[in-house]
Amino acid sequence: MKTIFVRLMAMLLCAITLVSFCACQPSEPNSPSESDSESVSVSESESNPDLPENVLQVAWHYGAIGSKNNTSSPCEIYEKEFFSYSDVIEIPKKGTKITFTDDNLNSNGDNRGFIFYDDFFVSSWKKNESGEWVFNAMGGNVEGPGTSDYTYSKWDYDPETSIQTMTYSYVTSLDNECIRLCFRSGQTASFTPEVFPTVTFEYTDEPGTDLEDINNARFLERNNFPELKGIKFNIIGDSYVAPSSAIDKWPDTLADKYKMIYSNKGISGSQMSNHGTRNPMVIRYTDMPDNNPDIVILQGGRNDYNDKVPMGDNDSTDTKTFKGAVNFLITKLQEKYPNALILTITAWNVAKQNTLGYSTADYGKALAEVSALRGIPCFHAYDQEISGVNMNDKAFRTKYCTDSSDVSHLNQDGHNYFFPVIEQFIGEEYQKFLAAKAN
Repeated sequence: MKTIFVRLMAMLLCAITLVSFCACQPSEPNSPSESDSESVSVSESESNPDLPENVLQVAWHYGAIGSKNNTSSPCEIYEKEFFSYSDVIEIPKKGTKITFTDDNLNSNGDNRGFIFYDDFFVSSWKKNESGEWVFNAMGGNVEGPGTSDYTYSKWDYDPETSIQTMTYSYVTSLDNECIRLCFRSGQTASFTPEVFPTVTFEYTDEPGTDLEDINNARFLERNNFPELKGIKFNIIGDSYVAPSSAIDKWPDTLADKYKMIYSNKGISGSQMSNHGTRNPMVIRYTDMPDNNPDIVILQGGRNDYNDKVPMGDNDSTDTKTFKGAVNFLITKLQEKYPNALILTITAWNVAKQNTLGYSTADYGKALAEVSALRGIPCFHAYDQEISGVNMNDKAFRTKYCTDSSDVSHLNQDGHNYFFPVIEQFIGEEYQKFLAAKAN
């Protein structure tokens, strides 16, 4: 009886939601134009009564969708021989399994296998403020498996016919997920396969595919600070926060979640002091916009450690010392933004010392000390118990950094992991700030 009930529910869902499984055809910025594509197999704007009710009508286009491992085209649509990608497909209900099989046939003689890790076979998309579809780094993005078997890929080989097949499946974790599919079709600029795979859907109520990759909804729901909604937020820092085309770093997520007006002046390699010439913040703070922001964040210290910047004294204003640079920057930011909450964030703790005998934690503690003397709330990122970031643990780096030897830069999972912690700090400090102003 349970099986019959589940099947009846699945059929009902199919009947109700099939219309919603429509593939949109937006123009892609900096990508091949879909409107000019000749690879549409079935129109998404018209129903096809000849198709079974659990088959999606999908249009395919020439090109691929680069994964985060793709150094030339990370997280974007690009032209690539022998590949096809679909329009955006909106899946109304979480727990819906999408399945299609690449039989490696009808592919212009291309028999070189299947989609590999440098491209996504499923990628997540969202609309920006202009209504254009843009890549969603924190959504359901699954790299091609090659010929490996995973929960979402099953390779098969028929020794009698020498035919290889790869069946891909993806289970949604969120309602109204928007995805594209991609596979090695054999398509080129001059050849379009006559037949594309049949894409089916089935409501299974299974856990979503690759939950670690699509935990955006999970961690976004952990905190909620309505006071942050729609405010202006400026940040200056180094590569910890510098904008990236491949990763949504925590400042991007914060601004996106609360629809903030957001300016990011993070630059890789930037130091706070002008002891050296590495884009010193004591000089380039003037590039920050005069926009009367609500929150201003000063982040750094890692590159002062790298440049062996002298520590200086707590009351120093010598910008060639670290503490002097911090004092100078706090003063200048207070003058530039008299109505803003100013916050500071330290570097991570790395168990090495420079030739002056200082570690990154020493520069972090110095930033925290000067900030406290100036009445500026500081997030002690160097303290693992506070930040949750342990750069001295290889297992942590393997999971949450760009590679196992990187002691500075979080990957997408790392920024997702860190986000709720820093969001809570910023949200709570802003609540205190507003309460103090009200009194």
